[in-house]
Amino acid sequence: MPDYLFYVFLFGFTVLILNLFRTYLYSYEIHGDVLKVKLYRVLSVATIPLRDIDEVEVSTLTELLRHPSKLLLPLYLGPAFPRVALLIRRHRGVFQWIIIAPDDPYAFAESLRRAAARAREFAASGNHSPT
Repeated sequence: MPDYLFYVFLFGFTVLILNLFRTYLYSYEIHGDVLKVKLYRVLSVATIPLRDIDEVEVSTLTELLRHPSKLLLPLYLGPAFPRVALLIRRHRGVFQWIIIAPDDPYAFAESLRRAAARAREFAASGNHSPT
């Protein structure tokens, strides 16, 4: 077997393993007035201000595929093929749609909606942080 085939196989196997364990790579937490996306629960990958969040919806993969306008340019921070994911629509920023896949999407969506509403209220009243 030629050497390059071994490296192609090794690369493909590595990509497969990383996709399988990608679910455990990302963690999401609401901290003060931001949503933090962390890699390996330590390294902060993205910080999304809650006041910028307009809408949070829970969606399955098939529902996502039925609405291609939401998938034009999303920021995707989650596992490769989640059963259920959260779609977050922002009114500012380069990426209007952000897709994440927390462990319990329904509970996380509800707490994210409450925190975003609270952050918008504080921003409208002139305060800088809801904490």
